[in-house]
Amino acid sequence: MQQYGWNSKRVPASILDVIATKNDRIVVFEVKATKENSIKVEKEQIQNLFDWLSLFDYYPKKEAVIAVRFKGQKWLFKKVIEIKDYRITVDDISDWSIP
Repeated sequence: MQQYGWNSKRVPASILDVIATKNDRIVVFEVKATKENSIKVEKEQIQNLFDWLSLFDYYPKKEAVIAVRFKGQKWLFKKVIEIKDYRITVDDISDWSIP
């Protein structure tokens, strides 16, 4: 992400996986990898992303993203806008990008 001008840091202890900032944007990521064709991300994990975003009033643009790598293939990024369970499949299309 640094090559695109982002500052980012992996966060240990599974509180959230990655936090990144760029100018007036902050993005928090739940990162998954699977050998299956789909993966479920629990509502509680999504709630945790939004809880973290609420701590950063400085940033007017706040985003929560699920990043999934299927079977060692390319990454898929899904922006989340509501707190619920998400099922991400290998056939889904990314709706968030790094730049």
